[in-house]
Amino acid sequence: MPVVIQILLKLITRNHIGRLVFITLMLLILGAIGIYLVEHTRNSEMFRGFGDALWWSIVTMTTVGYGDKYPVSTPGRIISAMVMLIGIGFLGMFTATIASIFVERRMKEDRGLKPLKGLKGHIIICGWNHTVPDIISEIRAELPKKGIVIVADLDLKPMDEMNIYFVSGNPSELGKLEMALFRQAEAAIVVPDEKLPPASRDASVILTTLVLKNENPDIYVCAHIQSAENADNCRRAKADEIIVESDFAAKLLGQAVLDHGITRVIFELMSNKFGNQLYRIPCPPSLIGHRFSDAIRIMKSKYDAIVLAVQRGDQFFTNPEGGFELQEGDDLIVIARHRPQVR
Repeated sequence: MPVVIQILLKLITRNHIGRLVFITLMLLILGAIGIYLVEHTRNSEMFRGFGDALWWSIVTMTTVGYGDKYPVSTPGRIISAMVMLIGIGFLGMFTATIASIFVERRMKEDRGLKPLKGLKGHIIICGWNHTVPDIISEIRAELPKKGIVIVADLDLKPMDEMNIYFVSGNPSELGKLEMALFRQAEAAIVVPDEKLPPASRDASVILTTLVLKNENPDIYVCAHIQSAENADNCRRAKADEIIVESDFAAKLLGQAVLDHGITRVIFELMSNKFGNQLYRIPCPPSLIGHRFSDAIRIMKSKYDAIVLAVQRGDQFFTNPEGGFELQEGDDLIVIARHRPQVR
């Protein structure tokens, strides 16, 4: 009991809500005691015990007014008036304080000022530009419940959707990344920020990538830069994958003019929203030791998937020779309508 009393005293002295709760409960109990003492002898049918008095006090203070129990004596009516006038004031203050806490919390969330808690295995998007909604849409098509945290120099949360969180500030600042729980994140996407001058956007992406990888080497970082000239610096920052906007567009346009319509196939494979997609899956145990040509046949017949390449560590073997032997630990890059559930 002494421990409980100490905790209660700390709550009352340090917390505004605690004081309001304490005062409201005291009024509730004192009102019940007072009405019981003056009414149980004169109005014993309604106030047979303290439980009836406590019920009356709750109903009166909350202004519900069932009318099932009421005082008949003058002292009882005076107590009733005091409970109604004083009690409703403190009860209103209590509910208003609770409401203000929720409003303040929501405002902090919308402004990205509140450190996140409890997230793990989420994806962080560092920076903001017009491509971010499409990036999130693609992720949602494959992983609809995946937690996504946007860290960007914006005043308000740019997207109000389920499982999307926001931290306001420069994503290259370690403190902002800590607020986004980047050490527990699965991956990060770093994009050029539209608010920065064009000449500074790639530098910001490289700096953010450097901070992410230096502080958390295990996080998988995909960096989007605008100029191919900065690709080497991005590699030195230890980005796991680099998408060069100008280089990618140039290759697509060149391919489109040489092989008409092929970009439609490429866009289908790149999108998670329709048609077939590219997936990386672990090599099924039954295929270990088999040749690549056998893997093509078995994967098509068993999983309705086409094998394009084999990943072995950091190396990729795209369309290797038919006699290429699969090993334990290999991953397969396949085309399929749905992710194959290999066993």
